[in-house]
Amino acid sequence: MYETFVTAVGRVATTVSSHQFGDGAVKASFRLACNERRREWATGKWVDGDTLYISVTCWRALAENVQRSLHVGDPVVVRGRMHTRQYEAEGRRAAIVELDATAIGPDLARCTAVVTRSGVRPSGHQEAAHETLQEATGGVPHVPAQQGAAVAERQLVGAATGGGGAEVPMNP
Repeated sequence: MYETFVTAVGRVATTVSSHQFGDGAVKASFRLACNERRREWATGKWVDGDTLYISVTCWRALAENVQRSLHVGDPVVVRGRMHTRQYEAEGRRAAIVELDATAIGPDLARCTAVVTRSGVRPSGHQEAAHETLQEATGGVPHVPAQQGAAVAERQLVGAATGGGGAEVPMNP
């Protein structure tokens, strides 16, 4: 109820490290550098301000995809639960800010990305749409597979609803 969810924008500052546990769970972690940019009013120029470093941890499928996808310097957007973890080192108490990530993606304001879906099985209606597309095109689609499946799925929905020609929003 009182968890602190945040979205942080920055760059991957360290190599992603990964660990697999005995039960098959995977954990990945890296440091995120969030650089402040501010304008100096005297000169009118943008300058770098302070940098906030956050330890990011993620689990399971997200951890596997982060391990495969991210490299030092990549611009990312990270969403998750922020907290501090306290520990003792050399007789002194210390704390570290951590972000347990629930979602991580490229910052498309600073880079481009090609999305490759992993481990996603098509649902029943997507399989039917794919079959309809194969039949309609003689097995040789002339549009990208994702677009073709969406078109065929809309055709199926239109046929099921009387073919009124209404565009049906899709969740790819």
